[in-house]
Amino acid sequence: LERDAFQVGLKKRIGQDDQYYRTISDGWSNALKTAFASLPDFPG
Repeated sequence: LERDAFQVGLKKRIGQDDQYYRTISDGWSNALKTAFASLPDFPG
C-alpha cells in the first residue's frame, strides 16, 4: 500500500480452495482447539 494513497495496488480474491486460505483457516482452528483444551474446568 502506497503511503497516503486511497487505493490498494494489489487485489486478490481468496476462496475456500486457495492454499493461503487453508493455511490461515487451519491455523485458527488449531489455535482455538488448543485454547479451549487449556481452559480450566468450569466450577460446579
